[in-house]
Amino acid sequence: MRLLLIFSLAFLSLVNCDFKFLSDKDVDRIAEQWDEDDDDDDDPRKSIPPPRNIDPTKMKPEDLMKETKKGQTLMVFVQIKKSLHPQEADRKVSLLLGGLHNAGMEVSKFDVGDNRFILMFTDGSRAYEAKDFLLSDPNCESVTIDE
Repeated sequence: MRLLLIFSLAFLSLVNCDFKFLSDKDVDRIAEQWDEDDDDDDDPRKSIPPPRNIDPTKMKPEDLMKETKKGQTLMVFVQIKKSLHPQEADRKVSLLLGGLHNAGMEVSKFDVGDNRFILMFTDGSRAYEAKDFLLSDPNCESVTIDE
């Protein structure tokens, strides 16, 4: 409520209205108008897309997984050769991560230790494309998609 009052007073000052002369009734009217215009955009349930209708009998297993993970966060576990020094492994994964970013994928990297990393994809369907890219690197031993 205080934040509303501050924004309202700041707006009034921009339109050359002297807010010192506002009565409590005026402030209450502004607050009511603000509450009426509030759409509750902060509700996280509204941002979740509705489930998609998928016919699993007409799809390959990998395509089915891509469709079911579309728009969902997905973790991918990447193991780099143990013969590499941990700093070198981190550099290799950072280079691979750059390639994924260049392909338009939103990915975050987390170091688990022992040359093992977690890549977090905001769109899980893209993780299957990334798996092939990651395995094409000779320093990458394994890629496991968390399903």
